[in-house]
Amino acid sequence: MQPQIAAHHVAFYNDGPDVTLTGVIVADPDIRDRYTYLRVRDESLTTADGTRPVQGDVWVRAPRYPYRAYGDRLEVSGRLETPPEDADFSYRQYLARQGIYSMMSRPRLTLLAANEGSWLLSLLYSLRRRAQATLAAIFPEPEASLLTGILLGIESTLPEEVVDAFTRTGTIHIIVISGFNLTLVAGLFIRAGTQLWARRPALLVACGSIVLYTLFVGATPPVVRAALMVAVSLLAYCVGRPYAAGRALAATAIIMTALNPGLLWSASFQLTFAATVGLIVLAPL
Repeated sequence: MQPQIAAHHVAFYNDGPDVTLTGVIVADPDIRDRYTYLRVRDESLTTADGTRPVQGDVWVRAPRYPYRAYGDRLEVSGRLETPPEDADFSYRQYLARQGIYSMMSRPRLTLLAANEGSWLLSLLYSLRRRAQATLAAIFPEPEASLLTGILLGIESTLPEEVVDAFTRTGTIHIIVISGFNLTLVAGLFIRAGTQLWARRPALLVACGSIVLYTLFVGATPPVVRAALMVAVSLLAYCVGRPYAAGRALAATAIIMTALNPGLLWSASFQLTFAATVGLIVLAPL
């Protein structure tokens, strides 16, 4: 749903003079070779007319160094821009589906404070980066980047030629976190939990592990879809009811689109559900 773009929303100031924003990084930074994308949730905006409270997120393309972390409070100065779109790809719609309507390409950043986010997300993101560094130290490229994508959900480090090779062979889905990963995580905790507790506590622990892993790898539509379906299957097993994959998929779609209606126009959302429907319908045949 498009928000009301009024003076209280940061997108109201797109494509105008330079402004200064104060906000907090609310997602794990997307690190590339020469720059980093930051999702900054704004609290105030300063122009020549003064400072006023605002709301909304800005997609900031920041320098690669110094490193900025989730939970950092920043002062960001620069020109707010409306995300571009062209005949081949609409970056504007891509960001809008995530609730972002403004971007800043050449910002001046000042760190005001650190560790102002959720302690749980800070811990998960820290472990994710440490795991990425460990894989990079153990394996050569492109194997390290490939494992990083499959296990951690970080695909931005994959070499372009590797992505092209997987795309040409129709196997790019192997890199994407899916129900297979989540089923392995749930099965591991169920197996370990049943050795220590009764079945029901073990299932609750498995559900908790799914939630944590979903946050750990980034809650993209395919991951959330898989996590909800696995959670429904565990719930059915816990209460002794049969599991119907089609109904679980329908319930998952209702929950996800109720929380974010913009997902209906997301190719990632459409493809993960179409592929799952295909498996449900064709596998019995």
